[in-house]
Amino acid sequence: MLVRHEERIKMKTVGILGGMGPEATLLLMQKVIDGTKAGDDCNHIPMIIHQNTQVPSRIKRILEDNSKDPSPVLQQMALELQDLKCDFLAMPCNTAHYYYQDICQRISVPLLNMIQLSTKKMFELKLSKIGILGSPAIQKIGIFDESFRHYQLESNFSNDDIMLKIIKNIKKGSLDENTIEIFKSEVLRLVDHKCDGILIACTELSLLKKYVPKSLTCLDSLDCLVDCIIQKATMN
Repeated sequence: MLVRHEERIKMKTVGILGGMGPEATLLLMQKVIDGTKAGDDCNHIPMIIHQNTQVPSRIKRILEDNSKDPSPVLQQMALELQDLKCDFLAMPCNTAHYYYQDICQRISVPLLNMIQLSTKKMFELKLSKIGILGSPAIQKIGIFDESFRHYQLESNFSNDDIMLKIIKNIKKGSLDENTIEIFKSEVLRLVDHKCDGILIACTELSLLKKYVPKSLTCLDSLDCLVDCIIQKATMN
């Protein structure tokens, strides 16, 4: 039921460590708005967005050791959002969660963990072998490994070169039919490897979720983050 126009619900404010990439941040905001039952502006969740497009590349840092470390920039973003009185923070970038503990050490407000939220949801869906669509950095750093072991889940990763090409195309605004067809083929390859579920583990790839066949159980890590934001912000 929608909240009546004159009713005002006390909401918590979420701070978003954004810009990784810009479209993924906008998609998160839209999903939060769409997922909130509201009868007026005041019934929507307050969001403070730090759309920092200058965060050093997380993928380059992980794949190329001599690249600039994004951790200090992410820590500063979190501190600035905390200073703006955000009640909790969220970061719509799977790869950036490699720096999750570094960020948490510098702040006193909670930072939602998209990796843990996604893995828990896959377990609740009774999935066992997960096809992961994400950046090459995701597999190299094993960012899902601990959570997968905890829930006894098996993983199968998408082709690194193909995923990196798709992600780069999206970041530069070149999402064409050829890119979409390559993405579809990679999804089917994971199905051929007997995966019973698909996890979209890159928020750039969230823009392609609609191209995953409806017959497949597909979980988007961004959706898991959105659900938790809404729940936490509206919790009395």
